[in-house]
Amino acid sequence: SRRLLGDYREASWSPFGRFVVAARRDELAALEPDGDVRWTLPRPGARSPRWAGTETDTRIAYVDRTGIRVVAGDGTGDRLLVRGGSGPIAWRPGIARELALASARELRVIDVESGRTLWRSRLLGPRPTSLSWSADGSRLLVSSPAGVRVYAARGALPFELGPGASAVRAAAL
Repeated sequence: SRRLLGDYREASWSPFGRFVVAARRDELAALEPDGDVRWTLPRPGARSPRWAGTETDTRIAYVDRTGIRVVAGDGTGDRLLVRGGSGPIAWRPGIARELALASARELRVIDVESGRTLWRSRLLGPRPTSLSWSADGSRLLVSSPAGVRVYAARGALPFELGPGASAVRAAAL
C-alpha cells in the first residue's frame, strides 16, 4: 500500500520499522507509518535524520543550522553534539552510541554519550557526500564524487577506489 507522510524532504525508519523520522525546512518530526505525528521539534535547517538503537533505547542524529545534534527516539534530550558540523553522518550498526561524521577535512567516529572522538582520519580530495557502514559495523564506506574509500572500524584505510572516469553518484557496502 502507499501512504503519504506529508511534505518532508528526507526521512529514515526507526530500527524496528515502527516509526519514521522526517525533516522539513524548519522541523524534525517522528511519525507513525500511517502519517500520525508522535512528536516534533522546531529546528531551522533540519536535515539528514538518521535513527539507530535497540528496542528500548533509540536515538536520532540529524543536522541543523547549529551543527550535528542527537535526540532520544521519544523526542527528549535534544542536544548539540558537534557545533558547526554539517555531515554526512551514519550510525554504526549494533552500537547506537557510535556516530561517524565527515567534514571537508576529516572523518571522525564519536561516542555520542561521552562526546569523545574514538578515531579520526584526515581526508584529502573532495568533500564526502555519503557514509555507510557495513551491516556488521566492521567497515565504513566514504564516498565522494571523486571516489570511494573503505575504512576499518578503527580508522585504518584498507581500500581506496578512484578517481574514476566519471563521478560517483551512489555507493554501498
